[in-house]
Amino acid sequence: MLEDIFKSQEAYFKWRVEKVKRIAKRFPIMFEVKGKKCLDIGCGAEAPLSYYLSENKGIVTSGDVTKELVNQAKKFAKKSKISIFSAEKLPFKDKEFDFVFMMDVLEHVKNPKQAINEAIRVTKQGGKIFIEFSPFYAYPTGHHLYGLGFPKGFIPFQFIPIKLTKSIVINSKLKTKDTPEFMFWQFANLNKVSIKQFNSMLKEHNLKKIDERFCISLPNTEIEFNFLKHLPIINELMSMSYSCVLQA
Repeated sequence: MLEDIFKSQEAYFKWRVEKVKRIAKRFPIMFEVKGKKCLDIGCGAEAPLSYYLSENKGIVTSGDVTKELVNQAKKFAKKSKISIFSAEKLPFKDKEFDFVFMMDVLEHVKNPKQAINEAIRVTKQGGKIFIEFSPFYAYPTGHHLYGLGFPKGFIPFQFIPIKLTKSIVINSKLKTKDTPEFMFWQFANLNKVSIKQFNSMLKEHNLKKIDERFCISLPNTEIEFNFLKHLPIINELMSMSYSCVLQA
């Protein structure tokens, strides 16, 4: 099943769009976007969220950090305005957007706190921010190496030496859209952001947390275990996906 998802960029795009649709069902308040200004920070090469927001009549601005990613994203999210920018330094005015999204972004930036501060800065008073990320120590995702397939993709790489991880990844015979070298580079450059750290980063801001979800992710669904909110250490290990909605 994973091989089918990762066999091509088009297949991966379709899979990601289905994930966005499931997120929209869990957080409908974030997808009432008709005629509203939306910002998709770190849209990725396939830009599934930008595509979905545009199809739902949102006025979508999105971007990522390289020209290559942006050029690819433009092929998928044709109704969105896509450009190069960094999550840590957004090229937008204060309070410019009604809805701001950071989906699968926070774990990839060098300075998560600065990225959060910037997302808050560009959100209108009363506007909403959606943030989803994978806590670094969540098990058993292989943390962004699930494209290796089973069983290698489900090794808890976040707990083993980086040299051993590199050996396993580089020597894998992948049948995916990404090279082993790229997959290892992506893993090696993840930051170790946790749910606890994320909540600490929010403390200096006067924000209302409207909703939050703790999920275990399977290839074509997410299973919620929201009681994990009350289990601080266990939620870091079990929440493959943590997401929340904030109101500015």
